[in-house]
Amino acid sequence: MISLEKNSGLPIFLKDSKLVFSKNVKAVKPAVRRLYEMNDIFYKKVRGSNKIMYYMYRGVCFKKDEIEFLKRNLRYDITILKPCKIGKEYNKTYGHVHKTQEIYSVIYGRAIFLLQKKNEILICEAKENEAILIKPGYFHLTINPGKKPLVIANIIKKNVKADYSISKKMHGAAIYKLDKGWVKNKNYKIKFKIKKLKAKKLNKPLY
Repeated sequence: MISLEKNSGLPIFLKDSKLVFSKNVKAVKPAVRRLYEMNDIFYKKVRGSNKIMYYMYRGVCFKKDEIEFLKRNLRYDITILKPCKIGKEYNKTYGHVHKTQEIYSVIYGRAIFLLQKKNEILICEAKENEAILIKPGYFHLTINPGKKPLVIANIIKKNVKADYSISKKMHGAAIYKLDKGWVKNKNYKIKFKIKKLKAKKLNKPLY
């Protein structure tokens, strides 16, 4: 098992792309995203299967802090993306929009955060113990370009709803990350300005 305590602030562990909780941490059953739910957002469509692409643990915290999180209407989530490809494209989250801001940090592995709004695309490559702030209204997704699991954490308002309509309508983001580089999604007819966004080093764990 791999300890994730240093970058998460919690005594939790990674084993076979899943979380293992110590006894003083609230054990959360993960939601999963399977390939058949995602095959319309990849560069090359594939036949659907039950293969799990990533795990989503919502509301992770110390047992003693659970009431405090509820009072503040906050949620600390952990997502684990498996290291795999669909064709030549790296594994990624489905992509969504929130009406409130969100903070993401990398606990383990290496991440590429893709954000887009109107005619602008922001790309942020982040390593362990780095974080980014995603402002309200930005469509965003996370890519695992590495050969090991990617573990990311985020803090968000507890009851905020995710809007997946852009991914469903446009078949993903405006560009796809393949092993040879970025490729345009032809469903988008407008021209995007692509900018690099720098991640910020964390002085302490996000939690």
